[in-house]
Amino acid sequence: MSLVGNQNIKKELLESFKKGPILNQLLYHMKKYSLLINNASLEKEGSESFSIHKSTQQILLNFFFEKLENKDKSSLLEGVFAAMEAYILSKLESADFSRLKACIPHVEAVVSHEYGITTNRLNKLKFLLARCYFEIDDFVRAKKLFEENIQTLSEGSDPILLVENLVALGNTHRFMGNYKPALSCLAESLRLFDIHNIKNSILRAQILADVGMMYRVFSRFDLARKYMEEGLAIYEKTMPLNNREICNVLNSLSVVYRFSGEYNKAHEVLKKSIMIHEQVFKKTLRGYPEALAQLGRLQSIAGRYREAQDLLEKSLFIYAKDFNEHKRERGHILLSLGYMKRKLGDLKGAEICIKGSEILLREKIESEHPENIWVYAMYAGLEKAKGNYEKAELYLRRSLSFFEKDLSFEHTEKAWLKAQLGVVKRCSGKYKEALTLLSASHQKYKEAFAEMHVGRAWVLSELGLTYMALGNLEEAQKHLDDSFRILGKLFGKDSVKTAWVGVHLATLYQKIGRESEARRLLFDAQRAHMEALGNHHPRLRIIHNLLNQSPLDGANRVPPLSD
Repeated sequence: MSLVGNQNIKKELLESFKKGPILNQLLYHMKKYSLLINNASLEKEGSESFSIHKSTQQILLNFFFEKLENKDKSSLLEGVFAAMEAYILSKLESADFSRLKACIPHVEAVVSHEYGITTNRLNKLKFLLARCYFEIDDFVRAKKLFEENIQTLSEGSDPILLVENLVALGNTHRFMGNYKPALSCLAESLRLFDIHNIKNSILRAQILADVGMMYRVFSRFDLARKYMEEGLAIYEKTMPLNNREICNVLNSLSVVYRFSGEYNKAHEVLKKSIMIHEQVFKKTLRGYPEALAQLGRLQSIAGRYREAQDLLEKSLFIYAKDFNEHKRERGHILLSLGYMKRKLGDLKGAEICIKGSEILLREKIESEHPENIWVYAMYAGLEKAKGNYEKAELYLRRSLSFFEKDLSFEHTEKAWLKAQLGVVKRCSGKYKEALTLLSASHQKYKEAFAEMHVGRAWVLSELGLTYMALGNLEEAQKHLDDSFRILGKLFGKDSVKTAWVGVHLATLYQKIGRESEARRLLFDAQRAHMEALGNHHPRLRIIHNLLNQSPLDGANRVPPLSD
């Protein structure tokens, strides 16, 4: 008790070292003589907490050190430090972030004494302290400690701990938006793991999964899938299902599958993650609302915006109720929710969500962090939907500027932003500029994705609309037909994604006199939109107007707004 911090000492932290009856006797007599102060406000967290006056604790500490003066300090104190290490590890394993946060000042106090602690135990406690900082999103302090640990361990006295620190530093860099250093640290950890022939399959699985995450950031989906699937296979072979790391990898792997167009696989791994969370963990882990959010994003890919909105709102509710301190995750979900509301025609709701996301993310990330790409991109989409094309272009250019700093120049998400800029250019009548931007993005998408990918279908439809606006109806039909075919195979003709490209095709058919085919596509689109989005969605007005215009007006009709 004299070694830890003097404020908000958790009774359960001390119980990890001494049995309850012994500790209760000690606490009883200390309270009797007013040496302890109970912290009633912290008892709500499920364990009694108390404090000691600083001067009282110093007296205890001096007495303690005097008694140990001529004894083997390391052996006497080993049990204390081992108990603290085990306590922190248990809270990390159970993702008990409130107790981790409360534990930080006590670990800081212990490592500051460096009294009777073996070098190996001190290094482990400093590593765990850094992990505590990481878990509560204090990445600056976590990074500093991990770097200090790596410097200390670089002589090779404990290769496993060195590798663990490198992995943790890589993940810290990733969350800070320093993607190249992140991949470098993780690659080095894997190299050292193999050089030292470390026999720790769980650690290897973690490294493989984390390396896979970094390759996803750089749009290397083939490598991302390879490393993450290999890591998952090790986890499933060596660990029971009641381990949160399996669920975390499943959630992350779903993102890789979704980005690379393997939508059925993404759905399968998310369903598995949700099943484990519901049946094994009883929805108590943070991975559960994360899996719901990822499933919501997957639903939006197929145009099921209402289902997506419901899942995202459910995820957001769980985060606010049970994981309120995780503002970063809540910010990401709000951003996705804003996108869904815009797709559903609720521009006011979309703006509220995007602003809320920006506020939450600003508390956790710097203004130069790459995650701001998506805040600005969502604002751009909102301004485009309002018809404010100049504002939309400013936001998109701001997003694109982040790719000149750290991310790969040929990143697919950069291609997506350039395509969005092309759409804005087309909507504002700058067709040639739009064609240049969209063609470049289309080429990148062809290189990065298989043919059956929703991103390729989207860029093809935007190219078709641009060619139509330029009067090149042959090229327009070619691109729109390809887009319509891909979406039909992926999601069926009743999907609003497919149906909306059908509206674009109908506009083209009206221009070339194929009125009956145009009307069939428009009626199919009307039915699909009413079933999926309700009777009052803004797109239905566009479809209604196209159905009720005279066939003679076809040559003068303007293409409908893009998706």
